Amino acid sequence: MPAPSVASIIPAIGSNAGGTPVAVLGQFFLPGATVQFGGVNATGVTVAGDGMSLVCTAPGHAEGVVDVKVQNPDGQSGILANGFFFAPTVYNVVPSTAHGVNVRRHAGCCLRAWLSSRRRCTLRRRAGSGRGC
Repeated sequence: MPAPSVASIIPAIGSNAGGTPVAVLGQFFLPGATVQFGGVNATGVTVAGDGMSLVCTAPGHAEGVVDVKVQNPDGQSGILANGFFFAPTVYNVVPSTAHGVNVRRHAGCCLRAWLSSRRRCTLRRRAGSGRGC
């Protein structure tokens, strides 16, 4: 059988904390295949019966763009270069006035929230989580 070929990742962005459910599309995926995001193993890999897709859960990883590698049990592999972006995890969005908005976790670099009243919200990142937006 030919080596696996990775065509796309859906979604192609997820939280650097990990846990993003991902579909990998391509061909020649075999049962027992493993998936790596930037060299870190994904979990829960399940290959579709036709070998043209698989689902898995992205691991935690440092922020940035990484290659996604699918390796079949026979040792053959396919790589999608720059296939996935690990975005910083935003832990809280707190309105600048006490107005009851609170988002616990959201993957995204520059998140802005606007209340229906058009009051601007401010972004707070977890201490030590990297640069601000």
